[in-house]
Amino acid sequence: MGKHGFKEWFAVTRYWSFSVSTMPLIVAFAYLFAKGLVPCGVLPWGILCLSLLGVVLLHAAGNVLSDWFDYRSGVDNKDAYAVPNLVFGHFQPKEYLVFSIILFVLGIIDGLALVAICGKGVLIVGVIAVALTALYSFFKYHALWDALVFVIIPI
Repeated sequence: MGKHGFKEWFAVTRYWSFSVSTMPLIVAFAYLFAKGLVPCGVLPWGILCLSLLGVVLLHAAGNVLSDWFDYRSGVDNKDAYAVPNLVFGHFQPKEYLVFSIILFVLGIIDGLALVAICGKGVLIVGVIAVALTALYSFFKYHALWDALVFVIIPI
């Protein structure tokens, strides 16, 4: 995985899509903060930053894993409008899979830090978020991915 630069790996995550997962989190935080449901001080902002990091890591992991599944299933091929990295051999499928696993692990570590700070209630939400993100491609191939997006985003 060392032959690619940071910019190439960052592009693999499809970073331009992160607003879809980060905006609901920011809006929810702002709403709770405005209602006085978030205690004052530095800790809430740290929780927000950890939450944003976790959401981005899991979103990136899901994007990379989805591209890997699309390539392996043949949906992404030279005749289809597809993410070209795997189709044209810029990256190897194993690199995508390993990168996705690394992103998932980092997202889980971030989530465990949030659980340590916020309590076990966050663990339930985190487990659901990781499971639904990992199962995204399965749902997509069974025509359920639109419904899944509406479940994942509020979590």
